[in-house]
Amino acid sequence: MALRPIALLTDFGFRDPFVGICHGVILRENPGIPTIDLTHGIARQDIRAGAVALADSVPFLPADAVVVGVVDPAVGTDRRAIAVEAADGKIFVGPDNGLLTEAIERCGGAQAAFEISRSPWCLQPISDTFHGRDIFSPVAAKLAAGEPIVASGVAIEHDNLVTLDVPKTSMIDGDLTTAVLSIDQYGNARLGATPTDVESFALGSRVEIDTDVMRRQATYVRTYADAENGDLLLIVDSTDSLSISVSGGDAAQMLRLEPGKVVRILRS
Repeated sequence: MALRPIALLTDFGFRDPFVGICHGVILRENPGIPTIDLTHGIARQDIRAGAVALADSVPFLPADAVVVGVVDPAVGTDRRAIAVEAADGKIFVGPDNGLLTEAIERCGGAQAAFEISRSPWCLQPISDTFHGRDIFSPVAAKLAAGEPIVASGVAIEHDNLVTLDVPKTSMIDGDLTTAVLSIDQYGNARLGATPTDVESFALGSRVEIDTDVMRRQATYVRTYADAENGDLLLIVDSTDSLSISVSGGDAAQMLRLEPGKVVRILRS
């Protein structure tokens, strides 16, 4: 049986050996399991940022991927550890805290779910602080090696998984109100709005970005090169979402933006 690839996303960073340990647990099951590091740079305990990154990634993963997400501030509590099979065949492993659900929806929704806190595949003893090592990695490794998901744990209702509150986007009198979903390493602030929300905005038009703390002029452009270096701009990014950026600069720093911040985009 062919081995399924495992894709990993965490907030572990690379200073400590946590990521390498998870890889080691996986490869002890079978050294041939392909692994993909989506990112380990999610901001510490930022479930929403992890959920956004995971949902952005899954459309580009192999169809049979086992996706492991670990952003888990409630590790060791009674929050559930889960394995979920999506409609398109991908399997998701991680905490039931909203991290996985948007990505699962991108894959057609959940078809089956299992509580894996006491899976027979867990490492023993199970640490109260490192479920990535003791639960999620060994369970994912078994699934990647061909074990059936029904053997991973106890079946649970797949329609009551934890979801995250998503900030609402609204358009009133031509002005858009939305929220920052995530900020990448370049300081680009991805918004909860899409191009459909600004269909009436003409490319090249001037807008104002109001953060309640400050209001700055920006230009709605197609590419970064359509603005002068240092200019604030509104652009459609690679996820087909609106993003606030600075050509050659850092929009988050300029506007003091952070995930969850509500912004208004006003016609000039």
